[in-house]
Amino acid sequence: MAHETILVIDDEALIRRTVGKRLQSAGYDVLEAETGQQALERAATGVDLAILDYRLPDIDGLAVLKQLKQLDPDILVILLTAYANVESAVSAMKLGAFISSTSRSISKRWWHWSSRHSRRRSCVGRSVASARRRLSLTVSTGSWATRRKSSSSRGC
Repeated sequence: MAHETILVIDDEALIRRTVGKRLQSAGYDVLEAETGQQALERAATGVDLAILDYRLPDIDGLAVLKQLKQLDPDILVILLTAYANVESAVSAMKLGAFISSTSRSISKRWWHWSSRHSRRRSCVGRSVASARRRLSLTVSTGSWATRRKSSSSRGC
């Protein structure tokens, strides 16, 4: 079974390492990025969840969020911030991000909930995408015989 991949994006190395180690010990594959540009390059390889700091040295978190959603509309993003105002939080939620008010207070309960929720939502998103591909193939070929249940490579 393939592991879910989580991208941790934060300019503070201590936060990246701490969050990354905790996720790895829970069985996730972890990628790290210090800047928004690095995050977008690593996300292009395919990730299931991004944990994104709002303030980055090169691009703000909302811009990174928009570009991540362009790369993969089904990606789950948790925006961590101690600086966001109501307007930026609402903008992030409209783009589909979950908001955590601070990156300094990540509890075990929160990690457990978010990882369970992200797996469930990731599986649903992949199932919908797979169904769309199968339907498109069926319609384009005009043959009902081309429909097959596809096995997911992500273990959904």
